[in-house]
Amino acid sequence: MLAIPVSEISHEKVAPVFDGCTTVLLFRKEDGEIKKSSEIFLLNASPFDYLRVLHEEGVTTLLCAALSPEAMSYGQSLGMRIIQGVPGEVPKALKIYRTWWAGQE
Repeated sequence: MLAIPVSEISHEKVAPVFDGCTTVLLFRKEDGEIKKSSEIFLLNASPFDYLRVLHEEGVTTLLCAALSPEAMSYGQSLGMRIIQGVPGEVPKALKIYRTWWAGQE
């Protein structure tokens, strides 16, 4: 499962920094397609709490613009693949992910 943190102003944009976001969109790979499956909203949660919840939800990949080195390390210790440096609109981020995913097969 793929997670993308989104901006509080527009859920169509990737959040500038994972550590301060409150909403994450979840996507599943089904029949070779990436489809939105749900949304997680956590208020006043630390990035570590958020990563733990995402891990419990089955998230294997986090796609984000940026996150702190501590959050990156923690997410990786949970077995998550973290792809950072992906700002902009969610559809564009998904296109980047599809390109990356295709290279992994």
